[in-house]
Amino acid sequence: MRPHRLTFTAFGSFPGTETVDFDALAQAGLFLVHGPTGAGKTTILDALCFALYGQVPGRRNSARSLRCDHAPPATGPSVDLEVTLRGRLLRIRRSPAWQRPKLRGAGSTEEKAKVVVSERRGSSWHGLTTRLDEAGHLVGELLGMNADQFCQVAMLPQGEFARFLRADGDERAKLLERLFTVQIFTQAEAWLAEHRKLAWREAQELRQQVDFAINRVEEAAGDTLSATTGVHGIAQEPGAGGGRESGGAKSREPAHGNAADQAGDAGWLTPEADPLRWAGALLDAARAVVGSSAEEQAAAGQALRSARRRHDQAADLADRRRRHAEALTRRRALDERADERADLQAMLDDAARADRVMPLITAVRQRAEAATKARTLAADALARARPLL
Repeated sequence: MRPHRLTFTAFGSFPGTETVDFDALAQAGLFLVHGPTGAGKTTILDALCFALYGQVPGRRNSARSLRCDHAPPATGPSVDLEVTLRGRLLRIRRSPAWQRPKLRGAGSTEEKAKVVVSERRGSSWHGLTTRLDEAGHLVGELLGMNADQFCQVAMLPQGEFARFLRADGDERAKLLERLFTVQIFTQAEAWLAEHRKLAWREAQELRQQVDFAINRVEEAAGDTLSATTGVHGIAQEPGAGGGRESGGAKSREPAHGNAADQAGDAGWLTPEADPLRWAGALLDAARAVVGSSAEEQAAAGQALRSARRRHDQAADLADRRRRHAEALTRRRALDERADERADLQAMLDDAARADRVMPLITAVRQRAEAATKARTLAADALARARPLL
């Protein structure tokens, strides 16, 4: 925001029309508004704030009227401000509500608050709005803050600074929180506190997971491996860094108390002191056991293959001996039945010779049967023929 010219009439402590040329004052860069008490320094700032937002800072905003009591009865209060907001040259004319004399008769009537916002485009002014709410919304969007924030950031209300100097620490903190916008820092503090809680909870959950993993590793390792490798008490050389000491591990029973503190004091590695190095040491010990087991397995495999070869040779020899014994038994049985075999062979030879004669015998039998039948027929015919003869 860059104000150029401020003109106000019958406003605050000024009964007439006054003009402040900020461009002329700002030529040297920094300028000071000073004067005795009651000279109207605060009125200038009030007029600037009223032109922008239609209200003045502090308790003066609750006054009955912003019109100067010493102004002529027919002169109404007004403020005219030319200002550049985000590269846009605006002219804001405002007049607060006031009681003006009636044009006819005695008494007064209320004149409503008015506003006219115009923008410089080229060589002429173009009206933007005459509504109070639209004017406040437009200025708030261009400045990026509302009236309270503008008063807290750009202006220090009169009388608050002396109170600030006399206040103690707590009151100063409350006053600064009221004067300046610290909501973003409060939100940042709350965000950090919440993330601290979340981080603590996450750390607790991760610790539970680590403890669960340690218990699983201990269950998988078993008492035999732990006792063999001494992983519950692995000695670390004084001044050693983060390297693992798998060789020359020694086992020692931990004393009563905090195991992590005892491990740090005595230089012994425990799951509570350093779970990662403890697991690494256990892994090294398991690898050593696996290596020795592999060597034993290789030796056992070689012994097994040698025993299998000897077993195969013995089984082959036993089979040959068995077949030899069976052959001897069969030979003795054949020798014992040699005479019976000779008789059977003679019978077979006789049967073979008889087999060659059997067709002839069968033919003779058939012929004898045929001759018998012929003689029977001849005798019968002869018997029938004799009476005829």
